[in-house]
Order: sequence, then structure tokens, then C-alpha cells
Amino acid sequence: MPILLPLAAVFIWSVNTIVNKMSVSVIAPGAMAFYRWFFAILVLTPFCLPTLWRQRRAVLLYAPRLALLALLGMVTNQSVAYFAAQTTTATNMALIMSLVPMLSLFMSIQLLSQPLTARAIIGAGLSIFGLIYMLTLGKPLTLLTSGATIGDG
Repeated sequence: MPILLPLAAVFIWSVNTIVNKMSVSVIAPGAMAFYRWFFAILVLTPFCLPTLWRQRRAVLLYAPRLALLALLGMVTNQSVAYFAAQTTTATNMALIMSLVPMLSLFMSIQLLSQPLTARAIIGAGLSIFGLIYMLTLGKPLTLLTSGATIGDG
């Protein structure tokens, strides 16, 4: 059973990327982001409110941090993905999103004063090489001629 949970997460994110790409021609990216979070709040509030009320002191203490993390994490991430879907493929979106753990690794250098290990640098290099290889369909030199779309950025 424990192996199914990570697979379920990957499946959900994959479906999310495909839905992003399919719906971009039907609904504006800004509206999509708004309605996603509106309905999430609407559906989750009844389940979360009792615990939130019991833990209100701790929540209020950390409210600015929680708000910043929510804004930088899921809200910005999904909103940018909706706009990216206008100009890039679902495959490229999924591949680029696979870089998030590596970006977190590099951000931890500045934010958490965590030094990079040799293994982390090798892993990051392999990830970047793999991403470039996949995005260019095995022909990395095509980046020099065709470049990337604004959605890839």
C-alpha cells in the first residue's frame, strides 16, 4: 500500500497537467485559478474548520508564514501553470514541473544555509540533462535554433 500513495500523487499531478492544457481554450487562466481555489475553499472548509478553530492560536501565530507559503507554493504554481498551458505542451509542462525538487534544493542553499553535496550536484546535473533531452526529443542542439516557448519559461 505505501507504494501506491506516491504513484497516486504522480497520477493526480499528471491528470492535472492534462486538464490544464485541455481547458485553456475554454476558460481564461485567471478565471481557472480563481474558481479552483474558490471551490477548494468551499469544499474543504466544513472539514477543516473545526480543527482550525481548535488550533486558532497556533494558526494566528504562524498566519503570515502560512499565507506566504500558500501564495508562493500552490497558488502561484497553479496560476502560472494555467498561463503556461496557453503556449506550451502538456508534456513540457509536466517535465518542467519535475524540476521543482531540484529548484527546492538550490533554494535551500540561500534560505536554509544548506551546503550542496557532490551527490546533489551530480543529481541536479543529471536532472537538467534529462529534462533537456526529453524536451528536445533527444536532439539538444535544437534549443539553439528553435528555443523554448514563453510557456516553457
